[in-house]
Amino acid sequence: MKKCLIEKNFSSENGFTGTDIAVAVLVFVIFAGVISNLLYSIYLNSILIERAAYASACATAILEKVDEKSYGEVTNNFLELIEDEISYDDEYDITFSVTELYYNKIKQIELNLKYDVQNEEKSIKISKLKIKE
Repeated sequence: MKKCLIEKNFSSENGFTGTDIAVAVLVFVIFAGVISNLLYSIYLNSILIERAAYASACATAILEKVDEKSYGEVTNNFLELIEDEISYDDEYDITFSVTELYYNKIKQIELNLKYDVQNEEKSIKISKLKIKE
């Protein structure tokens, strides 16, 4: 009598198993989390760069007006003098101070712009000299 050894193969190589699907879902969730975190960081950095660029543009415009005006017109209330010439967003707190130096021949101008990004205060401070001509 011949002895037959028949192996029955109950597992199939066709299709997906539960483990395959679980691993695929886990990889997808991790990948989606990393991508969403990366996109959120890019968004926050773009807001920070946009606010800083706007603040720099405002500071540059104000300091160009300082160059245009005469020595006597540049005082502590200079921002009120040029408010109809330059407009800026109310989210920016701008302080302008003038200190007279060297026998009233030189004025030191300090411009400080403060703004908030994600509840964090940022500021730009620029100093300039105005010489009496």
